Amino acid sequence: MAITREEMVTLLDRRTADWQDRDPESLAADYAETAVVESPMTGHSVGREAIRATYGKFLAAFGDLRIVREHVLIDGDRAVVVFTFTGTHTGLLFGMQGAGEALVFRGVSVYKVADGQIVHEQRIFDFTGFLMNLGIITARPAGDR
Repeated sequence: MAITREEMVTLLDRRTADWQDRDPESLAADYAETAVVESPMTGHSVGREAIRATYGKFLAAFGDLRIVREHVLIDGDRAVVVFTFTGTHTGLLFGMQGAGEALVFRGVSVYKVADGQIVHEQRIFDFTGFLMNLGIITARPAGDR
């Protein structure tokens, strides 16, 4: 069954609200039972329960994590969402305990939806910016040599 534009907007609005509520159960409920998420941070997650677990770990690592949805593009059963995360690294992430570093990083999620549920999501992050925010790597802009 095809999803309408209005149904897609409702799904994406619900996801934004679930992020603000910091609710891994509700975030995972939007995925089909056999959904796949590809992420540079959490790897390849298959199935709603695995996806829920990754949300739980990520939310635990950033106690005050917030998402701001900047742009949304919808084309039939697909949507692209550009967002910015802000938060403080206070919990375990990549084997590192949080040290209270402030974080701001941008990302993109590309969703495919069938029967009202997400069946595939590909996440693309400004991973270099993320690692710089955490102090794991340092870099200078190209003009600062």
